[in-house]
Amino acid sequence: MITTRQNGKEWIRSAEFHICVFGHLCTRINVEPNRKGLKSKKMNIETFIRNWIATSNAFDRDKYLSFYLPDAVLEDASLRRKFEGHKGIQHYFDRYFIGFNTHTEQVRLIVINQQNTHLEVLFTGDFPEGTIRGAFEFKFDNDKIALVKADLIH
Repeated sequence: MITTRQNGKEWIRSAEFHICVFGHLCTRINVEPNRKGLKSKKMNIETFIRNWIATSNAFDRDKYLSFYLPDAVLEDASLRRKFEGHKGIQHYFDRYFIGFNTHTEQVRLIVINQQNTHLEVLFTGDFPEGTIRGAFEFKFDNDKIALVKADLIH
């Protein structure tokens, strides 16, 4: 493995040797950015959550879905249902947020680490209770929501 610099970036070059057809020695050269040891930009979770709530309250479906990985999962314990991928999460958002005119207010945010966050909220909307508390447990990957577990707090 060789590390080189080109255009201000570090690259890792490595070679794989194997025996090809007819007994010849073949080589495959791999070139990839050197991510090891470089500081990665940390996601600002407080800003992410604030924007996620604002987008939800604006009922902006496309922007709301952009906060999630394409294969993200949303589990809602109060509904005893799991919503998978953008299609499933869109159904959840359309039905329970847009459909009930649900607005969300942040009550408490606990950032456990860069991958896990706990959020408590207050929901108001056109549902029988009018106002109810809720909680979310987030798991992030690549600066997007990979998994969120939602529940109501009674």
